[in-house]
Amino acid sequence: MDKESLIKDILFVGKNWESRREKAKQKIANLLPAFPACSICGNAHAGANLFWVIEEETTGLLVKKTRYDVFSVCSLKCLFDHGLKQKAYYSVVARLANGKVLATGFQGRNAVAINEFALDIAKA
Repeated sequence: MDKESLIKDILFVGKNWESRREKAKQKIANLLPAFPACSICGNAHAGANLFWVIEEETTGLLVKKTRYDVFSVCSLKCLFDHGLKQKAYYSVVARLANGKVLATGFQGRNAVAINEFALDIAKA
């Protein structure tokens, strides 16, 4: 899959998990082979938590240029180990080990948004 298709599928799963679950499950099945292991620590995602991360970074003053990076991690710790850029926007879709899907987005190192997402994961 190319990067654009991966981004569209990840965003579809995050936005439509509750309303269009069957189609979202199909998208997840297509995404799993593209991300077999954590990009930071190398642990396999088999049955464990999986976080798909889209990093969007816009540069330039007059001519705006947007760069996208797509990767997966096994935990929020690995996401922090990857490093969060202050000017980047992060869209995160998590498929938890119990089958629930959670999504969030935040700018840079937004501690409040990250903490709320971590609390949502703990509650799930």
